[in-house]
Amino acid sequence: MQSMRILIVSQYYQPEPFRIGDLARWLAERGHEVSVLTGRPNYPAGRLYPDYGPIRPVREVIDGVPVHRVPLVPRGNGGALALAVNYLSFAVSGCCLGPLLLRGRFDAVLCYLVSPITAAFPGIMLGRLKRAALALWVQDLWPESVASAGKVDSPTLMRCLDRMVGFIYRRADAIWIPSQAFAPAVLRYGIAPSRLAHIPNTTEAFYQADDPPPPGRAGKLSILYAGNFGEAQGFETVLDAVERTPESSGVEWVFVGDGRRRAWLAAEIERRGLRQARLLDRVPPERMPALIGAADALLVPLRRAPVFALTIPSKLQSALASARPVLAVLEGEGARLVEVSGAGIVAPPGDATALAQAALRLAAMTPQERRRMGKAGRQYHDRHFARDLVYASIERHLGSIARQAR
Repeated sequence: MQSMRILIVSQYYQPEPFRIGDLARWLAERGHEVSVLTGRPNYPAGRLYPDYGPIRPVREVIDGVPVHRVPLVPRGNGGALALAVNYLSFAVSGCCLGPLLLRGRFDAVLCYLVSPITAAFPGIMLGRLKRAALALWVQDLWPESVASAGKVDSPTLMRCLDRMVGFIYRRADAIWIPSQAFAPAVLRYGIAPSRLAHIPNTTEAFYQADDPPPPGRAGKLSILYAGNFGEAQGFETVLDAVERTPESSGVEWVFVGDGRRRAWLAAEIERRGLRQARLLDRVPPERMPALIGAADALLVPLRRAPVFALTIPSKLQSALASARPVLAVLEGEGARLVEVSGAGIVAPPGDATALAQAALRLAAMTPQERRRMGKAGRQYHDRHFARDLVYASIERHLGSIARQAR
C-alpha cells in the first residue's frame, strides 16, 4: 500500500493505558508517516504524570512516532465539573495549538474517541485545514454513556449533547464502531450506512503469550482483574461476590490498577475483612505477562446500564488473547461473545450471588477443563480480533478514505 501521512488525535496516549499507541507504532512500522496530537497524561489518577509540566506544549518521540502534547486541566477527582473542564480544555488547546504544532499536509486524520467525544473537535478542524479525510473510531457512545454515568440529569443539557454528537458525526468521512450493536445509535443522526464500518478492538502482543495456563488444582482459583477502578465496573457487586466466596472456598481475587475508586476499594476490602482479596498497584505493561501467567481466570466486569449492553469492552479481547478462562459480568453483546466463543462463564451485572456461584463453578473444574475454555477463547480471538488482522483493516480503510478525499 502507498505510504500515507496520518494524524492521530486522542485525548489519551502513552504512558496512559490506552491501546491507540500500539496502532500508531504498527502504522509507523508499515512505512506510514504518523503523528499524534494528544494531551498531558493524567489518566486514571487525575494528576499529571511526573516529568510533564502543566503549561508548555511538549514534543516527544515514542516508539518512533512524534507525539505533540497540548496543555489540559487534569481530570482531578472525576466529578462531573472536573471532567467537563478536563474535556473542554483539551478540545480548546487542541484547536488553538494543533495548527501551530502540526505542519504540512496529511492524508488522513484518525480520532480515537473513548470518552469524551469532544476530543473530535481538534480532529475536525485539522482535517479541514489539512484537506485530509477524517475517520472517527467511536469507543463510547455519547450521549448514552453520559446518561448511564448519571453525571448529567438536565434534559436540556442532554439535548445539547445530542446535537453536538450529530454535528461531529456528520463531519466525518468514516465512522468506525467496535460493536455492531452501536450501529443504530450512530445511524439515527442521518449517517449514510456506507460511511459506517465495524472495526473491533484488539489487544497488545504481550497479552498473547504462548505459555499454557498454570497447572492449577481443582478447588483452587486465582481470579485477576487488571485495569481501571471506576464507576463503570460495578465493584459493589464484585465485592459482594467476594464476600460470598470465603477463604475456605479456595477462590482468591486479585485486583491490580488505579482509578478514582481505588481508595474506596481499598477501604471496603479492609472494612469487610476480605482476606481472600488482594489489591495491588498498577503495573507497567511489561509486567502484565507475569500477572496473567499466575492467574487461573480473568475478571471482566461492567455494571448494568443500557449502553453497556451494546458494548464489547476492550478488556474482553485481552482476556481472550491470554488463553485464560473469562469470568464475565456482562450482558448483551459482551455476554453473547463470551458464550459464543466458549471462553468462560457469564454472570448478570448486579447479581453478586450469580457471580460468586460462577467463580465457585470455575474453581470446581479440573485444570484441563479450564485450559479448554482458555484455548477456545484464544482461537476465537485469533479468528476475529488478532492484532495484525484489525490493524490491516484500519490501514485499508484509511487508504480508501484518503483516496476518496484526494
